[in-house]
Amino acid sequence: EGKVVYLGQISFFIGVFFIGTALPITVPFLLFSSLITFFKRNKLFFKDKWNYPFLICAFLMIISALYNSIGENSYEYESFDTFSIWLDTLNWIPLFFLYWGLQPYIASKKQKILFAKIIIAGSIPILISCFLQFWFGIYGPFKTFFDLIIWFQKPINDSSGVTGIFSNPNYLGSWLVLILPFTFYLTAKQKKYTQKSLSFLILVVSIYFLSQTDSRNAILSFFSSIFIILGFKKFLLITFAILLLS
Repeated sequence: EGKVVYLGQISFFIGVFFIGTALPITVPFLLFSSLITFFKRNKLFFKDKWNYPFLICAFLMIISALYNSIGENSYEYESFDTFSIWLDTLNWIPLFFLYWGLQPYIASKKQKILFAKIIIAGSIPILISCFLQFWFGIYGPFKTFFDLIIWFQKPINDSSGVTGIFSNPNYLGSWLVLILPFTFYLTAKQKKYTQKSLSFLILVVSIYFLSQTDSRNAILSFFSSIFIILGFKKFLLITFAILLLS
């Protein structure tokens, strides 16, 4: 039993590592981890009150998909594709299951710290792709895994900033903002000099490429994040420093 749980934990961390760079690899590992949790904790599913809103939401999504598939709306447009409706619905419902199934793998403080380290480690290829795109003009797209994994590496021009492996600068900006709290935390909490220096380097590089996305959404999210994470005084100091450097 302990070996099964450990296998689920390893599968979860593998999925987390690839979540930013290779989603088709991530999904099977996360689903496998969730299935292990489900078979071990299925009796607790309905005791978690947070699951009820997700169940209601999933039910409404299925009803909506049925209505749009067989109702009058399906005949209003010649190009109406009912398959895409169900595909979009099925893209969301597994996320509700993952929300419950993956909770045991980030329950303790040690698990949370490992999660932070792994998601940052998985972001290093993204930062490298930004570096190659921005400084060396290496563009894609690069495809593998039967074209299921695509690193776009779009050319940088006046209307588009750095995208890295993503198809849009906003997506890259969203990812970098997502990992910022983890890099801030590890930079502050690491005791060894090499680990603290590495975390700080990743933090600085992430902020730099975030600024090069030219994404207003990402920039606004960045300032909102550091305000929440660091408080008002440090927020003003960092904002002033960024303005001086820009």
